[in-house]
Amino acid sequence: MLLLLSPAKTMDMSPADPGIEATTPIFATEAADLALRMKRYTADELARILKLTPQIARQTYEQYDRFEERSTPEKQAVLAYFGAVYRNLGASQFDASTRTYAQRHLRIVSTLYGLLRPYDRIKQYRLNFHLRLSGMQGMSLYEYWRPKLTPLLIEEGQQAGGTVVNLSSREVMGAFDRSQLEAGVRLVDVDFKDRRPGGEYQSVRAYSKPAGGELARSIMLNRYEDPEAIRAFRWNGYAFDEQLSTSGHYVFTR
Repeated sequence: MLLLLSPAKTMDMSPADPGIEATTPIFATEAADLALRMKRYTADELARILKLTPQIARQTYEQYDRFEERSTPEKQAVLAYFGAVYRNLGASQFDASTRTYAQRHLRIVSTLYGLLRPYDRIKQYRLNFHLRLSGMQGMSLYEYWRPKLTPLLIEEGQQAGGTVVNLSSREVMGAFDRSQLEAGVRLVDVDFKDRRPGGEYQSVRAYSKPAGGELARSIMLNRYEDPEAIRAFRWNGYAFDEQLSTSGHYVFTR
């Protein structure tokens, strides 16, 4: 079973434990090329195309300006991303055997780096899939990554037992050809939903993201190989909802 996560916009590039191994991303060459293209934009242009505040746009400009320098901080992806999913995943607490398992059974979709293993070293960046960068024949980054990432995820999903459990966002899943994925592996989407005052169930990101991180942590610590095992997951009131779920879509409600 292979677990798929979205990246996080928030990143923490403070030094990690030096005893934790770091690996090289599969698409490191592509990432360097994309970073070079992003370096050509001014801070004002980055603010416009990425919809950033002037302050964050300036920080992003500086990140790309220094991207190629040896002194630019690098960190293992699962430790660098600092959103709610990753805080609840708690990868900094993993022992050596869990890190080994995660390296084989966890993947993170990145706009800049493509498909990351958790302990691939990355640099800080900000990038959106919808962008059409200069010199790319009008392709969006969705179109750029889709033929590269789809066959790789199928291959790695098959190597991990034939099932991909998807905890990533709809935005991120646009980087794959879904019909090809579903033909090559069993794809199980997972959602966490809260009952609203009107009685309907909706996904609330402030709650669903921490829950997703807790589920990912449970999968890594318990070494689940069968997706059916995650139906037993319980956290903070969330439980598997048999009525709302299907074989390809697991819904946890509260």
